Amino acid sequence: MRASSLSLRIEGADDDFVLEGVSHMSEISRDPADLVNQTHGKYHQYPDGFMLFLGTMFSPIKDRDTKGGGFTHHLGDVVTIPTPSLGALVNTVRLSTEIEPWTFGVRARRASTWPRSRRRLERDERQGDQLADALCVPDARGLAVHE
Repeated sequence: MRASSLSLRIEGADDDFVLEGVSHMSEISRDPADLVNQTHGKYHQYPDGFMLFLGTMFSPIKDRDTKGGGFTHHLGDVVTIPTPSLGALVNTVRLSTEIEPWTFGVRARRASTWPRSRRRLERDERQGDQLADALCVPDARGLAVHE
């Protein structure tokens, strides 16, 4: 991850606007491992885990509509953020009032994976019991001895 590079490409749908840039993780001011150590430790526990967003370090500064006006998205812009090691995130800019609401959050994810996790746990326990049975050999008194 420390050697990763993230690219950004914005393509305008209603004009010929194109903006491209690259961010290199090697250029961030703090090492990701240091950030993790500062986030999680004696005073900050996260038993369910956490996500640490490091950002892309890229801020669009190319003027879009008027000279000196800076950048703003237009509806229909296609934003692509690719990296060879992870693939690409591609989104089209739309109004949140016109797209399907986001309803599948952390609780829904946990609920959807719990049955599979439960089955996996039960399978692993069965396999562990089978392995333990295979490794146990009764001694002369009939007591189980692990080899």
